[in-house]
Amino acid sequence: MKPSFKILILLIASGCIRIPAAFEPLAAGVHSAGLGGAGFSSPDVFAVLYNPADLSSVPCIMAGSAHTRLFGMKELTLFSFALACRFPAGGLGMGGQSFGFRPYRESVFHLGFGKQLFPRLSAGMSVHLGQVRIKDFGTQTSVWFNSGLIFNLHPRLAMDWIIHNIGHARLPLSGERLPQVTGMGFRFHPVRGVNGFLTLIRDMRFPLEIRSGLEIVPVSRLALRSGMTWEPHSVSFGAGLIMSRLRMDYACASHIILGMTHSVSLNLSRRSVPLIPIFSNTP
Repeated sequence: MKPSFKILILLIASGCIRIPAAFEPLAAGVHSAGLGGAGFSSPDVFAVLYNPADLSSVPCIMAGSAHTRLFGMKELTLFSFALACRFPAGGLGMGGQSFGFRPYRESVFHLGFGKQLFPRLSAGMSVHLGQVRIKDFGTQTSVWFNSGLIFNLHPRLAMDWIIHNIGHARLPLSGERLPQVTGMGFRFHPVRGVNGFLTLIRDMRFPLEIRSGLEIVPVSRLALRSGMTWEPHSVSFGAGLIMSRLRMDYACASHIILGMTHSVSLNLSRRSVPLIPIFSNTP
């Protein structure tokens, strides 16, 4: 066993690293990861994993995949893929995730729908089917639901609200309760080429998390991002690049003991989509 993996096990046991339950809400969108997790809500292909209400403003058919290796350890590899498209009735998104390695593997399938209810309000709901497999201990499957809202308070200010695992789902055999997370965030567009993010996350098992992020677009095809989480403390940075209909994102998050987590994603859309998100359904 690698020394770094032994350190990780000790940190989990002591509570310094928060991976104590199955189906933790791990980041999949690299855009959000570069903002320190603050930008959990944005109208991109991974909206079904964060706030399904954002599916209401997906601009066109989009597909994407992301790869993350937590702390550089192959045992903690997260692979995600997603597909989103827009219909007259709303936006539909689906995707999947695989986390872990051969002795321990989590697999999740996501399906979500988002719709504009009023000129300044959108809502969404998603269903998630998860399976956890532990070598020599068998497999367990569970289903849970997430929901989200988006309020466009001003053409330059939006507020997001999410709740993950609405019905307090559990694993059927062990009775272990899956994580339940609520969040409220603000995203603002103060000047041309700048987005700011402030997010409050409350996992029912842990203290309140405060996350903030900043995104700057110096030229139309390049975005630079940075973010910070206060509890637990971490610093992130990232970048996004658009080449016609192809978008590439990179993010790096630091941990004071375990080092760096690198994430990369590739997104393909039917037409070119701007790097600065347009607030959904803004009148």
